[in-house]
Amino acid sequence: MIFHKQMLDALKQVNFNAKVINKIDFNFHFHGGAFVEIVGSSIETFKVEFRNYETDKVLYSTNLDCGHWAKCSFSYFLPYQIQITDSNNQPVFLHTFSLENKRVLICFDSHSLGDNIAWINAVEEFRKKHNCIIFCSTFWNSLFEKVYPDINFVKPGTVVEDIYAVYNIGIYLKDNKIDLFRNPVDPRAVPLQKIAFDILGLPFEQNKPKIHVARPERQFKEKYITINTSGSAGFKLWHRPGGWREIIDYVYCKYRLKTVLTQLEPSDLQHVTVPKDKSIENTINLIKHSEFHIGTSSGPLWLAYALKPLDKIIIISGFTESFNEFPALRPMPKASVCQGCYNKLEDKYLFFTDKNRGNWNFCPEYEGTNKHFECSKSISPEDVIQRIDLIFCESYKCK
Repeated sequence: MIFHKQMLDALKQVNFNAKVINKIDFNFHFHGGAFVEIVGSSIETFKVEFRNYETDKVLYSTNLDCGHWAKCSFSYFLPYQIQITDSNNQPVFLHTFSLENKRVLICFDSHSLGDNIAWINAVEEFRKKHNCIIFCSTFWNSLFEKVYPDINFVKPGTVVEDIYAVYNIGIYLKDNKIDLFRNPVDPRAVPLQKIAFDILGLPFEQNKPKIHVARPERQFKEKYITINTSGSAGFKLWHRPGGWREIIDYVYCKYRLKTVLTQLEPSDLQHVTVPKDKSIENTINLIKHSEFHIGTSSGPLWLAYALKPLDKIIIISGFTESFNEFPALRPMPKASVCQGCYNKLEDKYLFFTDKNRGNWNFCPEYEGTNKHFECSKSISPEDVIQRIDLIFCESYKCK
């Protein structure tokens, strides 16, 4: 810290807005990491250090000549400081990272509806903490623009001028392993929501995101439930034979509730209402006014999270651990079967690698055997029915 003080004292008179010292320019930004370029005609070689300002740890250092640049590749939020000294170890440049009133771009790198809903609150918390001007690109801007008015939403790929820092939110792989330069914590070990909080350097508390309800009027006079049975891969489905049929029959026979299917994918289920209008606006309306929602770990389930109390949501998932989504009602797989592979940290359980990407039936442990997808198969209709009855007991104060 003595060096820090000496450097600060030596540089007090420097106009860093101009970033010019003896005909040398220093260009810098924090777009996916800390970047600095030395431009000028000096023949000196300069020492460049990228530090964590709060811990004083040197994250990366190198020697640069004029006309060259360097970058520290930790692209998640860090309190960076860039220090440059000349060949006599005299300070010539110092910049301490600060987001106050700066223009910041945050980009979601997932098209998934669930991911976008899960991550949006982290952006708002980041804006409030750092008092910065946020531009955010998501693939579902229409859900957020009216309920997060202090965030400037832009379409993915939009060029935004005069940006001080850029952060990308996603689950990143490199050489078929988690890229820990982009994800500071293995995303398999934390809730889906926390991935964005970790990348943005924020403390995490489970919190409900907000989404815009474009059509607030109720469509059906009669009471109903909503379900989503599909997902982006086979491991997300409930593979219990006849499971959904039993649930649909049960809620109608006992509670006189019809079932409305809220998903884009077709289904061969009988005795369900399939809306002709499958727009996101209509899906939101249907889930909002339902008595409760039952779903697999996919987009409509996250819509329900934003729209309904936690005790009005039932999650059916065998491939994720209970911490992965949010604390709603959840029948768990039988303890004796393989489960929760998505959140296991061994390499063989890593999803979406070159080897298994696009494999609908990917099951890291038992694919192609009689134990294939045994996690969700072990969740019985009776397990789900217990949660349904619990919802009605809570609603009507059953003893």
